[in-house]
Amino acid sequence: MNIDTDERSRLEDIGLTEKQIQGISKFWRGIAEGWDYEEIAMEIGISPKTLWRWRQQDKFWDGIKHIYDQSLMELLPKVVDNFSQQLDKNNKTSVEVAKQILRATGLADRDNARDDTPEPLKIIKPDPQEEEANA
Repeated sequence: MNIDTDERSRLEDIGLTEKQIQGISKFWRGIAEGWDYEEIAMEIGISPKTLWRWRQQDKFWDGIKHIYDQSLMELLPKVVDNFSQQLDKNNKTSVEVAKQILRATGLADRDNARDDTPEPLKIIKPDPQEEEANA
C-alpha cells in the first residue's frame, strides 16, 4: 500500500517518524502475508528489537489502525458493486463477506445485524458446493 500525502500528514500528526511511516505499510503487508516479526523487521530495514519497541508504542498502533481503515475504505466501492451483483445471483457466501466488510468499515449497524459475526472480522471460506451451484 502506498501512503499518499494526506495519509502521510495524518501519520506525522500522530507523531510517527519517517522510518515508522515507511515501515507501516510493510508491517501491514507482512502481517497480511503471515510473516513473523523478524521477517517484517528485515523488510523494513530495522532490527527485530526496534520493531518490538515500535509495537509497544500506542502511536504506532494508531498508525496501523489508520492504514487498516484506509484499506477498508478503498475496498468499499468494489464491495458495494460485488454486493449488488451477488444479491442478484443469490450468492450467500459473497453476500456474507460483503456484509462483514461493511460492518468492519462501520457502515453497517452491528446492533441490527441479522447474524452474530464476532469482532474482529472473521473470514468465511467459500463453500465449493455453493460456488458450483452459483456458477
